[in-house]
Amino acid sequence: MIIFLLLSLNPYVLDFFSLARGYGISIAMMMLGILQITKYILGNHEIKNGMYAQLFFSAAVFANLTMIHVLLAFSFLLVINRFVFHRNNKMLRAGLLFSAIPLSTLLILIPYLNHMKAAGAFFYGEEAKSLADTFLSLSKAMSYDRFYDKQLTPLLTILFSAIPLISVTYAMRNVSTVMKSGQGRWLVFITSALFFTIAGPMLQHLLFKTNFLSGRTALFYIPLIGLNLIGLMILSPMKLKNGLLMLTGLFSIIHFSFSNNYYFSYDWKEQADVKQAMIDLKKENIRLTDNCFANILSTDLPFEKQINYYRMRLNLANFSHAARREEVAACSSYYLDVDGHDRVKAANKSRYLKNIHDYSVSGTWLFNFPVLKSSPTLNLVTEVWQDFEHEDPYLELKTDTIYFGNKGTYANNIHPFSIGVPLNIPDSVTGNLVATVNCRLYYYTRNTSALLVFGFDNGNAETWEAMHITELPEGPKTWSITSWTRPVPSGTKKIRVYLWNTDKTLVLMDNVALRLLVDAN
Repeated sequence: MIIFLLLSLNPYVLDFFSLARGYGISIAMMMLGILQITKYILGNHEIKNGMYAQLFFSAAVFANLTMIHVLLAFSFLLVINRFVFHRNNKMLRAGLLFSAIPLSTLLILIPYLNHMKAAGAFFYGEEAKSLADTFLSLSKAMSYDRFYDKQLTPLLTILFSAIPLISVTYAMRNVSTVMKSGQGRWLVFITSALFFTIAGPMLQHLLFKTNFLSGRTALFYIPLIGLNLIGLMILSPMKLKNGLLMLTGLFSIIHFSFSNNYYFSYDWKEQADVKQAMIDLKKENIRLTDNCFANILSTDLPFEKQINYYRMRLNLANFSHAARREEVAACSSYYLDVDGHDRVKAANKSRYLKNIHDYSVSGTWLFNFPVLKSSPTLNLVTEVWQDFEHEDPYLELKTDTIYFGNKGTYANNIHPFSIGVPLNIPDSVTGNLVATVNCRLYYYTRNTSALLVFGFDNGNAETWEAMHITELPEGPKTWSITSWTRPVPSGTKKIRVYLWNTDKTLVLMDNVALRLLVDAN
């Protein structure tokens, strides 16, 4: 019972089951696979149990792609286990059978993986750039912002790191006794699988420059580490075992009783609404206007990153990078606004509103102002264009126009940004102004903090909007064309575009076209 509570009373894991998300389904499939692994180890090492386990692990991968690490880890261990401990006439047959399912799964996934790579979404974590970030993200998620969050988060992070290390140390010091019992062999198998699932993302990071797993993408580590802890408890002396089981079971019950799930559950439903809104927007088949670079999707800050992710995944190339509550009437602005009651009412009064869809769970709307009575037109005022490649064919050497590696813009590595492409606004220009930028970017990896910056200087201070390189629709190692439209704040004297890059990764900017347009009406 206590073991069941330890594995089940985790609010972070249970939330994904309550929402019937792929993460929860994948955990369920993984646990069924581990059940078959347990039967395989504690039984007669029957091939069918190993095959059943791999089928469940494959199902977990189709529910959540990050489970590929679990499938490959357990499959590799099954093959090694067969070749090392069961060298009989069925050894080769078992090895081929245990290799067939993971290879078939990978072959089926290749088209999907290629699609993700083309969309630039073939990476997992957000800002997780080390294994420590992975465990820290899980610890923060499990604490649920309770009043003991500051104490619980570092404790859980240490436990996540320590448990597999303790298991390895225990197994190595007691290898003769551990390998004689079925429970000991089971612990060694689970601990080995845990280490391989840790090594998988590390290898992926080295080969493909992806971030590490983070938060829900690393969800499977929680039950794996829990099982690892349970294996240690089972092999411990009776008094220590009972004490640890009682302590961890009591902690699980108390933490579960304090952890109100509704906030995070709402947050994930909200993200589901954003995804659905972007799908609905794609169905509208909105075309580019004749007098503007791109359509603007105006939103609020909490939705900006999600919208840009799905804009990229769904290939909404006719929409610019999502803006924050910005309106350019001639660009057919669309909005996903959680606090849009006043704007909706005002639009209804003016009969300008076209409601595409509303989402009751998060209280958001997707709507636009398709045609205004005055039908505004944006006319070109002035533009600048700079071709660094034409000016200097050796881009790697021209650090005064691009940012390269750990070299700054000027001498002595002073500035981590490229020289901006400026555009001065004539004093004679009045009215509502809009700026658009088109440029090419070259970058080797999405694992960079580089930003493309759109700055507006009023003579005293500069305000800016930034686009992260990871939000570009094209993948690394390709020239990327970015159509980016922004209303110009009143009082702006100069506009400029530049790169901000504090990493040592290579990011180049070229063929920058900056245009200033004015509402002719």
